[in-house]
Amino acid sequence: MKQTPLLLDHKCGQGRSFAKIQTSPLQVERQSANYQPSFWSYDFVQSLNSDYADQRYKDKAKKLEEDAGSMINNENADLLETLELIDDLQRLGLGYRFERDITRTLDNFASSKLCNERIEKSLHATALSFRLLRQQGYQVSQDVFNSFKDHSGNFKECLRKDVKGMLSLYEASYLAYEGEILLEEAMAFTRMHLKDLKADVSKSMAEQVSHTLEVSLHRGMLRLEARWYIEAYNKREDANSLLHELAKLDFNIVQSVLQSDLQDMSRSTHTEFSSDGAEAVLLEWFREDLAGTRPGFHRKSTCLAGKQPPLYWTTPSGSTVTGRESRVSRISRVFFGFDGSFGFHGPCSAGRRCQPAVDPPEIGLPVDYRC
Repeated sequence: MKQTPLLLDHKCGQGRSFAKIQTSPLQVERQSANYQPSFWSYDFVQSLNSDYADQRYKDKAKKLEEDAGSMINNENADLLETLELIDDLQRLGLGYRFERDITRTLDNFASSKLCNERIEKSLHATALSFRLLRQQGYQVSQDVFNSFKDHSGNFKECLRKDVKGMLSLYEASYLAYEGEILLEEAMAFTRMHLKDLKADVSKSMAEQVSHTLEVSLHRGMLRLEARWYIEAYNKREDANSLLHELAKLDFNIVQSVLQSDLQDMSRSTHTEFSSDGAEAVLLEWFREDLAGTRPGFHRKSTCLAGKQPPLYWTTPSGSTVTGRESRVSRISRVFFGFDGSFGFHGPCSAGRRCQPAVDPPEIGLPVDYRC
C-alpha cells in the first residue's frame, strides 16, 4: 500500500508590513498593518481532503495503541525507562490516548516510599521525574536538586558535561513556582551552558537542544510540538518504531478532524450572537471574512482562530470537541476583529461601530469616540 506522507501544518501565509497612512496636518498619523491577501479562501478550505478520516485508519491506530499500552504497563520495566516512555508519549501527542495509564504510573511512583537510587543520583532522571510529577499536579519540592550543588551553593561544574541531564533540568525549571530561587538559578545555569554547547553529542541531541532553547516544551503548543518531535524522535537511535508509526497515524487522523472543523467554520454564516445593535457588526464581519471582503486592517481570521490552542484539544476517540471549540474559535475571531480595529489602528468609523460591543452597558458612562 502506498504510504501517505505525514501531513504538514498549513501556514497562513500572511506577511505583515507596516505603512503610514497619509493624513492631513490636523489628523493623527496612524499605522496600517497592510496584511497581504490570504490563500485561505473559502474554496481552498473546502478543497482540503484527507484519507485519514477513513475508519480503517482509526482501527489501525486502536490496534497500535493496545500494543503500546502493554509497554507502559510492564511492571518489570526499569523505572527510568518508564518515565522516559511517558515523556515520549506526551511529546509525540499521544498522551491523551494513555491518560489513565500515565496517571496510574505516576501515582504509584509518587506514593512509593522506596526511592530509586538511580533516580536520586541521575540529574536527568531527577529532573524528568520532577517535571512529570509537577505537570501531573503533585507538589514536588525543588530541594531534590540540592544534591547537584557544591559546598558554595552553586551547581556543580561537572554537570555541564551531562547534556541530557542539563536539558532535562532546563525544561523542569519552567515549572517553578514564584519565589523558587533554586529553579531560577537552574534555568540560568543550564541555558548558559546549553547555548555554549561543546560536548560531543549526537546530531539528534544537538537539534533537540537548539529547538528547546528556541521554544521550551512548557511554553510550546502541544500539536505543533508533536509535529516537530515526530520527526526528531525518528532520528534517535533508540526510537521505537511502533510508537513512531502510531504517532504519525494519530497526527494525521487528528489533522483530518481539524480540517473538517475548519471547513464547518468557514461554511458558517451565522453566530450565536444576536443580530441587533453592536453585535450585528460582529456578524457582518464574520460574513465579510467568509466572502474575503474584510477591510485591509484586519487579518483573515477564520483560519487564525481555528489555529488557536482550544482547537487542539482532543479526546481519546481522536476527535475534537467540535461544539465547544467552534464557539471558542468564533469568539477568537471577534478578538481578531477588535485587534484590527484598535490594536492596528483601524479607521475611526470601525472603532465607533465596535466600541459599544465592549463597553459594559450597566455602567452607562459616556463614550468618547474621538480619534
